[in-house]
Amino acid sequence: TVTVSDPEALTQRWMEVQPMPEILLADKYSGLIQINRKVIPLQDVLPELTFNEDGTEGTLNALERTTLTDSAKGVTVTLQNPTEAPLPWSSCTVTSITSRNNTVLFPDGVSIGLPTEQICHQADGLYGEPTRFTGTCLFSWSLAKTSAVYADPETGNRITLDFSDDGSYVRSITYELGVYEE
Repeated sequence: TVTVSDPEALTQRWMEVQPMPEILLADKYSGLIQINRKVIPLQDVLPELTFNEDGTEGTLNALERTTLTDSAKGVTVTLQNPTEAPLPWSSCTVTSITSRNNTVLFPDGVSIGLPTEQICHQADGLYGEPTRFTGTCLFSWSLAKTSAVYADPETGNRITLDFSDDGSYVRSITYELGVYEE
């Protein structure tokens, strides 16, 4: 017998990770994500995350790049200051987001924990056949990390799905903006 100690919290958490119609219909290279029940461009993710316990915002020096983590949501964001002057984080360019928790949904409702074949199957997968695989050729033998990479030469966006050691499900997802090179 399983007893839920806080049914309201469970319901709230379940509702937060349900895909909105906009994310289910979004093109995988659209740059859209869903977080906190909002479908937003990746560039607008910073207000949805907390990087410091006290809520303060940091600054990046000229042309500096940094990675910030919201531990509660299991999300890491990479920021770039493209200018010659210091900028607050909120004015910097978001170049990527990595999710290690199912608090972020990606186009087509892809999230952490989905079975590999539900996403990567050539004919029936949500994203279809990957552009390439990285890691070992011994995929699903629990010997090394394997990832599927989806790259769009038109937008430069790249989505990398890291799989569990046995290759059965997605362990983390990284969405990078404008970085793809053939």
